[in-house]
Amino acid sequence: MISEMSAKHVELLKEIYQPLSDLAILWNSNNASHPSAIMSAQVSAQSLSAQTRPMEVRHVRDLDAIFASIVKQRANGVLFLAYPIFFIQLKRMAEFTTSSRLPAITNFVEFPKFGD
Repeated sequence: MISEMSAKHVELLKEIYQPLSDLAILWNSNNASHPSAIMSAQVSAQSLSAQTRPMEVRHVRDLDAIFASIVKQRANGVLFLAYPIFFIQLKRMAEFTTSSRLPAITNFVEFPKFGD
């Protein structure tokens, strides 16, 4: 089900943010469903004329470098696939996307509570 959700998340992000053209997708290879979720997100993004940048997060310590890379590469949207590291770091992720003024989406319902 995560694959279908990823595709839908891309569609929703594009619907709320029309200029979406470069989407960072944060994922983890320890989740067996993430490769198919990335593929679904990429197909959805391509149909909406957007490119994707999958970025693997293996450890919490990777987040600062990945956040810097998102900004450096000028991604203009972020999709966080479901993974425990991301759930534990929801506040940090929300602070990054808010301070960077990037639209973001994830399936954790708690995520918006941390944004301004």
